[in-house]
Amino acid sequence: MPPTSESLAILDARQLARIEATHRGFLYQHLYAAGCLLLAASAGAVSVLVERDEDVEIKLPDRCVYVQVKTRTRPLTQNDVKGALSRFKTLRATHASGARPGKASFWILSNTACGPALLAEIRSGYWPVDVTVRWPGHNGQLDAALPPAWVDAAEAVAWCAALAASLPLAALVPETLVWKLAGLVTLASSGTAPYENHAFHAEALPDVFEQVVLQLHEFPTVPTCYRPQAGEPNLITNQRVRVISGFSGAGKTAWASQAALHCALPAAYFDAGDVPGTALATALGRELLARLLGASKGGLGQVLLPGATGTELLRVLDRRLQRDGIDAVVFVDNAHQVPGDALRSVIQATSRLRFVLLCQPGQTVVDLTATLGIPEERLSGWTVDTIAEEVAASGGRADYATCQRLRETTGGLPLYVQSALQAASTVYGGDVAALCTDIRAQTHVVQTAQEAILARMYDALSPAAKAAVALLSVAECPLTRDELASLAQALLGVQDAALFPAIRSLAATGIIQVVGRDRLQVHDAVRMLGRARLGQYGGVTLGAAQATLKGILSSSLQQQPDIARFPAFVRLLGATGDVDTLVDLAGHELFHEFGVADDILSVLEGAAGNANLPASQRFWALDALVFAELTQSASTTVSEHLALMTRLLCDGGLGKKEQLALCMKRMLAAAHHGRAADVQAALEELATLTPDEPTFLRVAKHNAACSFYFLGNYQHAMELAEALIREYYDHLGIHPGDVLARNPKDIWPLLRDTERVQDDLKHLADELDLYARCCSELRVESRLARIHAFKFYTMANALESAIKVGQDAVDEVLDRDDPIGARQLLEDLLLPVVYSADLADRVIPVRSQYAVVLAYCGDFAGADAEMLRLTPYESGLTDDGRKELRIQRRLVDRLREAHVEKRLIASTDRKGAQKVGRNEPCPCGSGRKYKKCHGAGSR
Repeated sequence: MPPTSESLAILDARQLARIEATHRGFLYQHLYAAGCLLLAASAGAVSVLVERDEDVEIKLPDRCVYVQVKTRTRPLTQNDVKGALSRFKTLRATHASGARPGKASFWILSNTACGPALLAEIRSGYWPVDVTVRWPGHNGQLDAALPPAWVDAAEAVAWCAALAASLPLAALVPETLVWKLAGLVTLASSGTAPYENHAFHAEALPDVFEQVVLQLHEFPTVPTCYRPQAGEPNLITNQRVRVISGFSGAGKTAWASQAALHCALPAAYFDAGDVPGTALATALGRELLARLLGASKGGLGQVLLPGATGTELLRVLDRRLQRDGIDAVVFVDNAHQVPGDALRSVIQATSRLRFVLLCQPGQTVVDLTATLGIPEERLSGWTVDTIAEEVAASGGRADYATCQRLRETTGGLPLYVQSALQAASTVYGGDVAALCTDIRAQTHVVQTAQEAILARMYDALSPAAKAAVALLSVAECPLTRDELASLAQALLGVQDAALFPAIRSLAATGIIQVVGRDRLQVHDAVRMLGRARLGQYGGVTLGAAQATLKGILSSSLQQQPDIARFPAFVRLLGATGDVDTLVDLAGHELFHEFGVADDILSVLEGAAGNANLPASQRFWALDALVFAELTQSASTTVSEHLALMTRLLCDGGLGKKEQLALCMKRMLAAAHHGRAADVQAALEELATLTPDEPTFLRVAKHNAACSFYFLGNYQHAMELAEALIREYYDHLGIHPGDVLARNPKDIWPLLRDTERVQDDLKHLADELDLYARCCSELRVESRLARIHAFKFYTMANALESAIKVGQDAVDEVLDRDDPIGARQLLEDLLLPVVYSADLADRVIPVRSQYAVVLAYCGDFAGADAEMLRLTPYESGLTDDGRKELRIQRRLVDRLREAHVEKRLIASTDRKGAQKVGRNEPCPCGSGRKYKKCHGAGSR
């Protein structure tokens, strides 16, 4: 999976944490002000002011209530309220002098409890009598004009919505009113018209509520649980006209409805699907006048005059908005069905209206963006994490790899994902992996919404365009123009001249995407449909198309190796049953670095057991299987496979190369099982079989070192690995100082051009990794061995090994009590590689490790958020995977408990703070004595 905007490492994690905390505070504060607006009428308030002298000021006929709102992730301290108390003193003086009328009362509302020192000060005789502090669970007696203190924004919305439900606004969902009011509070806090004085006056509140109803009650219903899409566009930008595009089912309308909930500007929705272009201005003008001005504004009769043109109506509306000093947002759905000239005339007739055009990609959108000079913004679909949440909500089961396959199958488009999950629930008992397998093989029996919608779009294409889609659908990686042309000629006899004009038109619709300079791929959502329609072209079957593409890719990869396309090529080998090539590749170590899929292992299993194949093919298929099994410590079938390799070697007339491979595998298997005598016998045999050539000798020494490591002889293994490290450095023409503080791209020019440089780099990394593991067992410092191993693994494209050694490096840095360094390793190196390598099996382990590292750094909110995102995958994990995730979750909890204990101790020992005696109640509220609670063993 390519890295997305949310998966790439951030540049400054601390800055992000500060930004998030700031916005959480403002959101909580604005929701609190919205609650005050909802209470204003019943409390008899004259006005509610926001972000003036205080966060919230409520003016009543004979008094004024000042509110300071605090949000913290820890207990409230004296420093947190020091500034507020100082301002309260100044405000108190203005009321005492008569500069401000009426009495004044002051409130501090916090989402967390007071710390011990602040609580003692409040209870002392020195705390101002007119200042009240409230927090969740300790709201006590509240002023009638004030909501209670809430734990977080979610509780705030629930409380406000419950109050909004009692208002006579039956046409509006209560949450809608709450979010809209919070948006208006944000607008007023900025001092933007019509709230230059930051005030909401009581007599104007009914109009505010009515305006919200007029704006929103005809928007399409927002999904009960709206899930944001990847890189979702912001509603308000500096562009007055926006084009949001996506296939039918991409969630454009749901996005608009959700965005309108949080929009501080007046908003209206207009579906242009059935409106002729000539009638657009008139229809839109009348709708907008009724919705944005409404009867309460008066004078509509003067506007809706007989014979008034649509352009005149829009200009009248624009003048009214200009007079009131406000802008409004208009969502125009199905805008792609309206001629571009009609849309442009409507846009040019106004200046205070912001237009968000919801379109399906196509030539209309291309023309519109070109003439208006604006970019096309596309909805990118749900991320894998979001799909996992939807899977869990539907009661389905899926691990990360399955959710990734579902995203590839559906393009992540919300409607397509939901339709597929409904089929998984009704037909497959919630087994999402089984559904994806059947869809890929075109053996599913239930038609999904994706197929129904895209079939209509596909059938409307030209014959050449259909052929291009079908051909590109065969490939799971982008193809060059020449490769596509070769595929078209071989399968359909189609020439370039007929194909590429169709491709240009398809690129405008988003069905075909251009990758890099000249590579083409079909949109993920369309691939399965294109494959299903292959048979329409001269009876071409998917198998025949895959076999042809395999030959084309094989030739291309031989001329210009591209490691990024290698996994797709291997899957083609498995799909076409090309045992010869697959077995040949399986003998290379890098074959196993991309995560060998179960279907590929099945092909190798079949080849190993096929008596009709040559003995050498069966032998090397078994060799690859044993390599994979030893890597995964799966010992149940290793002995069987080794026995079969032995029979083939004896009966099949195989040579020394096979003897050497079998000897090494036997030695490693014996070491895994702790059979030292068998290892020694294998070493003696290895000495007679290994050719006297440096390449073979180094490999033999490495396997010997690994065997000693598995036997627990770490000192000898470390010495062998250290000698091999020096030998590989000399062979490559570099030394460790060349690697220090250099990125891989800067190391490449320093290397000697050896015959098998990638293999040599991987072997050097293997030795560094083995050396570091021995050092860990012997409790000695491995210095930078793991970091350097990570660099060499990535240079060799051995990404599975790079991730494993990277995780070990993170643990090593944590052992050195450097959680910040561990976090940087994960964010700067490990996480980007995990996503770019497309190794689904490694994503959950690395991300759960990241959550633990965040906890070590004290970022428990980030750790909890990451663990929460991983929770939906749990049902699809193996027993070992679930166990690992639970262990990491418990570790985060233990680190949190230790952190709280440390803070409590620090707060009681800080100079000038209250001391807690060991026989007094613990300030944590447990009711136990301090010495038996958090004070145990602390002094």
